[in-house]
Amino acid sequence: MSTEGQFELVEELVRGYRCRVFSRAPRTLPALLEAVPWKSDAIALVYGPLRLSYRELSSTVDRLAHALQSRCAIGVGSRVGLAMRNLPEWGVCVFGARPSRRHPGRDEQSRLG
Repeated sequence: MSTEGQFELVEELVRGYRCRVFSRAPRTLPALLEAVPWKSDAIALVYGPLRLSYRELSSTVDRLAHALQSRCAIGVGSRVGLAMRNLPEWGVCVFGARPSRRHPGRDEQSRLG
């Protein structure tokens, strides 16, 4: 599979500022999550020796989202702040706390409401 053009940078206005952006990147977080192969065993996250597939990442995100909903009453409309380092757990928290009506990779209703 060729990656030619896949990482092409173009200049665009983003909130009034001229920025270099990937031309083929999804424009929104929901669009990005929709494009992710959540059921895949392909590697999604690498940190040192840690390797998580999209399927494993999705499962971890689901567990966190369920815990936030059941233990902390976090749901659609809730605000969640994160103060942590840029580690694998950060991504899990961002996706787990995301108030979505539909879970990426599934056709059923969201885990958060």
